[in-house]
Amino acid sequence: MRIAAHLLSRILLRLLFAFRAPTRLEHRQCIVIANHNSHIDVMALFALFPLSMIPKVRCLVAGDYFRRGLKHWVSRYLFNAIAVERGAKFTRVKATEPGKQALREGQSLILFPEGTRGEPGRMAGFKAGIGELVLAFPEVPVVIVALRGVEKALPRNEALVVPFSVAATVLPPVTGKALVEEHNLRTRKEIAAELEARLRAAVDASEPPRAARPK
Repeated sequence: MRIAAHLLSRILLRLLFAFRAPTRLEHRQCIVIANHNSHIDVMALFALFPLSMIPKVRCLVAGDYFRRGLKHWVSRYLFNAIAVERGAKFTRVKATEPGKQALREGQSLILFPEGTRGEPGRMAGFKAGIGELVLAFPEVPVVIVALRGVEKALPRNEALVVPFSVAATVLPPVTGKALVEEHNLRTRKEIAAELEARLRAAVDASEPPRAARPK
């Protein structure tokens, strides 16, 4: 059922938002980070993985927002979500441990280091928890994805989608080991700041969204 749902979501992304994955993430395991503006973000990031890998991909979500109702069911059963309580600082053990456990089990993670959806089209600062995860798993590739158009396709607090194109720019993967050894970054805050800077640069270099005209 999960695979069928993801196949359907990819068809809808293509038809409604002209979204086409620029690449497939074939890594045995990776951490995917992206800017966050809409629920469409998660669908687009899952679409970067081959369907066969979907059962091994999990996403971190805000526990208080996805705790009950249809949102809980969709996040848990379709996106294999790991709930993180909103009030917990992402750097604390109780916030990072569920993600670490998933990585120990060989699963891939999708997360939004801003910690919440920001103002439309504007990135918030990264929480240091992403640095915590990267330092704890220095060999796992980190894939930075710049999403554009999502904030117009499904604006925050809106229920109706707008046919703007949604696109993703996928940067070459980087590991915590490389950030430490090649860039001399030692703390989780330094790692988080470096990843934030790279994502901001990719978002700024992205083309502005346009009306979706799928072929």
